[in-house]
Amino acid sequence: MTATERKMAAILAMDVASYSEKMGRDEEGTLRHLRACREIIEGVVSENRGRIFNTAGDAFMIEFSSAISALSAAVDIQKLIQSRNDSLQDIEQMKFRIGVNVGDIIIEGNNLYGEGVNVAARLEGIAEPGGISISDKVYAEVRRKFNFAFEDKGHQELKNIEDPVRVYQLSHSSLVGGVPGSDASLMAPIAAVKKSAAPPQKKLLGIAAVVVMVIAAGLGIFFKGSGSADPVRVSNTLMLVPIEYLSSEELSRNFANGLTQDLFDGLTTASKGLNVVRLPKRPDDLAAAAAKTGAQYMIDGSLRQSGDKFRLSISLINTSTMASLWNKTYDKKMSASEIFETQDEIVRGLLEEIVGSEGSRSVLGTEIARNAHKRGTENLTAFECVNYARNWAGELTVDGYARSQKCLLESTAADPNYAEAWSELTKLLFFGYGFGFTTKTSELEDALKYIDRAIALDPKNGAYQMNKASILFMKKSWPEMYTAIDKSVELAPNNVSVLSQSGYLAVWGGNCTLAQRSDVNAKPGTFVSGSCQWQKGYKLLLRAEELDKAITVGGKNYGLTYLYILWGQYEKALKQVQLLPIPGFFWYHTYSGMCYHKLGDKEAAAKQFEIIKKTFGTNKLAFVERQFDVWNNTETLSLYKPVFQAYGFE
Repeated sequence: MTATERKMAAILAMDVASYSEKMGRDEEGTLRHLRACREIIEGVVSENRGRIFNTAGDAFMIEFSSAISALSAAVDIQKLIQSRNDSLQDIEQMKFRIGVNVGDIIIEGNNLYGEGVNVAARLEGIAEPGGISISDKVYAEVRRKFNFAFEDKGHQELKNIEDPVRVYQLSHSSLVGGVPGSDASLMAPIAAVKKSAAPPQKKLLGIAAVVVMVIAAGLGIFFKGSGSADPVRVSNTLMLVPIEYLSSEELSRNFANGLTQDLFDGLTTASKGLNVVRLPKRPDDLAAAAAKTGAQYMIDGSLRQSGDKFRLSISLINTSTMASLWNKTYDKKMSASEIFETQDEIVRGLLEEIVGSEGSRSVLGTEIARNAHKRGTENLTAFECVNYARNWAGELTVDGYARSQKCLLESTAADPNYAEAWSELTKLLFFGYGFGFTTKTSELEDALKYIDRAIALDPKNGAYQMNKASILFMKKSWPEMYTAIDKSVELAPNNVSVLSQSGYLAVWGGNCTLAQRSDVNAKPGTFVSGSCQWQKGYKLLLRAEELDKAITVGGKNYGLTYLYILWGQYEKALKQVQLLPIPGFFWYHTYSGMCYHKLGDKEAAAKQFEIIKKTFGTNKLAFVERQFDVWNNTETLSLYKPVFQAYGFE
């Protein structure tokens, strides 16, 4: 018999208003949007240290240790989902109702029961779509902790609840406005700039936090695909789950993020025959995630910090049986030198398990183990800086960009042999120029010097060659860019990030005419050399799409969308771009608006272009023209300009 226990907890209950109606109208679309919203919910719950203990269709039951955490999560969820809704047609929007209660609960296995749970469920039932209702017990704990406005709805008779419950409803004003902040990676080439007194090019990604959360959702329909009971697994496919940090210290989070990235880089660099699928966040069901990605193996790990010491546990798992093939625990002090030594040790150990130990008759054998080693740095500040820049930590403003640039310059000065710092500095300047943080072409020249230094230190790193190609793209140095692209793919032929970014650089780059890029029926091999190589880029994008079954990298989706629009395949283009619905991302709204316009849905198109005006604070064609110019899309501007004008740009 399962043991039971009781405790006090805060319970958040939520579901989608009019869900059955939505399913009856468009089952596939509704499920797609629900999966995207689930990613948002899971991210917020994780940030607030909650636990989803029950789901059923559109409904979620979530446990928190305090009313404060529960209400904070509820508000963040509603804001983020509303921001996502703003980019969708009314018929596609998901409006959640949320109820929050504090009370006695019964724990039985993984399930929770009791009045605390029941009242939360009834509060959800009387909440408005997009709203939050809380009990008087919650109100008593949170009313002095937040600057939220509450409306007293008085005592309410709730179904199957013996005594009336005094209910408070969070005012609408508390759920609109700013989006909750979040530290996360930027995963798309251009996102929104908030309107402010500063010129648009001087203000960075005002809604970056929601972009990131919705990227996790939009990227994020993680496991869309076949529901086969006997999934096909590929022996050379490895799923890398982000290392889980089990401590609240920021340093622990930075090390966990850094180790995940370095492990990914080490694996993809070491073995050209290995397809490494890196998930952007931890799924609830690891086995289901592996099945959808087709991965035969999975790496999972956790990091726990206590003072200046940490414990890192890593496992290599066979996803067919979910049995551990290899595991190890590392107990170290929190110093950068030991972190790098540990990372090297992990990569070497994993490669031995996957491809055979040194001296064996494996596919790659000794050469892989030898190449797996990556040099780190003894400078702890430099290592933290790289992780800060790598994850775009903090509020993404001009100040944040300047801080990243400053600390990376200091890091390279402190340790000139730290290749990753040189590479991150290059990547920062690439996005900085593309976003408009800087318009100085001299910084592109500096970036070339930086990435050449990184390549000299680690000539076998495909990602470094890709970063070099990115700078050459901004400089419009096409022959050199194509050379760097070829080298990056040669070094990392199964690295989805390399394939994706190299692919869209090859498609967008060069001196192709509009007629050349629009030639969908061109014979294969026609545009793979010289100053127009879009076919080479298209092939790389298709390869990235084939490998990235978890839909974790955005560049390929937008590169393919670009081509499908040129080819007049608007339904296909719309489907491709909607795999990654990223509110505030200029190209997402531009491509979506163009597709809707060409498909005859003028209302949906108008909504997309209105979002661009609202997000960037302008309806001037000059702003649009700069985006097309910086990203070498001037040839296609003639197609888009009349559409922008039709929706109020001048």
